[in-house]
Amino acid sequence: MRNVIIGTIIALVIAGGLWYFVGQRIEQPARGPEMDMGGKPRMDNSSVSSEEIVNCPVMGTRINPSRAYGKAEYKGKTYYFCCAMCPGEFKKNPDKYVK
Repeated sequence: MRNVIIGTIIALVIAGGLWYFVGQRIEQPARGPEMDMGGKPRMDNSSVSSEEIVNCPVMGTRINPSRAYGKAEYKGKTYYFCCAMCPGEFKKNPDKYVK
């Protein structure tokens, strides 16, 4: 009986490890320039030129301002953000992120 319990525990650990390391990656949607961070299509599918690309001040992600999740004005300059978390973080301490 003890061997059965130990064998079951080992099988569950192996199955959980496979799910964690392999299964999650398979289920992830592919993202391209017309996809947002959740894999959903963006509303604006205009073409991206290299002149339009800016960096999110919080995460450093390269983004097109027309596809940004938000923007903020600070000391006369507009900053664009890559995700919903970044504007709040920026507004807490903008000097930390402005270079």
